[in-house]
Amino acid sequence: MTAPIYVGSARRPWEYAESLRERGAMIASDTGGGQQADFFVAGVRVTVRTTAAASLGFVIEALVGRDGFVEDVSTAAPTWTIDIVNHLLDEALPFEWAWTDNVVADERVELRCDQHNRTITVLCNAERWALLWRAGLSIPPWERAAPLRPILDNVFGSTGLTMVHGGTLGIDGRAVLISAIGGSGKSTCVVGGIRRGMTTVGDDFILLDPPPVEPNTASTVRGLYQTARLHRSSPAWSLADVEPPDIHEQWRDDDKSLVLVNKRYPGALVDAQQIHAIVVPEVGHDAPSLAPMGRMDALRAVLPSSFVLADRRPESFYRITEFVRSTPTYRLRLCSNIERNAEAIEHFLAAECT
Repeated sequence: MTAPIYVGSARRPWEYAESLRERGAMIASDTGGGQQADFFVAGVRVTVRTTAAASLGFVIEALVGRDGFVEDVSTAAPTWTIDIVNHLLDEALPFEWAWTDNVVADERVELRCDQHNRTITVLCNAERWALLWRAGLSIPPWERAAPLRPILDNVFGSTGLTMVHGGTLGIDGRAVLISAIGGSGKSTCVVGGIRRGMTTVGDDFILLDPPPVEPNTASTVRGLYQTARLHRSSPAWSLADVEPPDIHEQWRDDDKSLVLVNKRYPGALVDAQQIHAIVVPEVGHDAPSLAPMGRMDALRAVLPSSFVLADRRPESFYRITEFVRSTPTYRLRLCSNIERNAEAIEHFLAAECT
């Protein structure tokens, strides 16, 4: 085995990245060569390689499980490679957990350290290569729903796409974006709409296209993950026919089940939709309704949930702000009946988005 890599030494970030890469290749070789899967979206081919089959399994479920997501990737450009390395915390560590800086970088790479989740992320835009080193076996439930999120934010950001936290519901390509902090009823709303025959590009993190060239044109969003997460208290939990969450003790307070939308509701996922309105859900009402809301209030709902879970670029902030500024915004009051909530969105789309 090679010696541990300590941040306290004089090596530069690029040298750490190269050492991690070499170490990951050695671990993959020791475990039989590792496994890999390809996926393609918005003109970008991504190859994911891992040292452990279990790590690749949930990535395939969340990403490659979308209908039409695996296309002819042979001609797609640019191509990115993402390596996932699993290495037990009590074995020789690739870096020192006493590292106090969350992000260090030089002219070639950026390294991000997450001590809470015991991960290190390497981003090398020049070579279109990234690495996720997970020093432990337990995987946070939010990582299963949206794997490789910070890396993919960087990958697609380099092509002009912006990752936004939210779900969509649409009819014939016209859709609303539903976005708010966790516990607001977003996923319940999306699943309820799917059950009524509406379509979605996704429920968790989606990709926002660059601003339209033509004025007064709706922005386009694209799908990335095929997952939704429902708390067992959600009215949609039993209707979605999901299993109770099997969560490691470390993540016991995250009591949500994973719904694989394409598997549970075949045909509900589409690749892209045009967003004609942003709606911010609010639970606890007797009857569902939509009412206009101020754009600053909508921005307060969309920005924090999109930014809190990743180190974001200034360009992402400006694009999301412009998106909210140029799109009608509404407050969506939800009741406990998911069918009635979905019907309200359906009527809104029919009346306002034609």
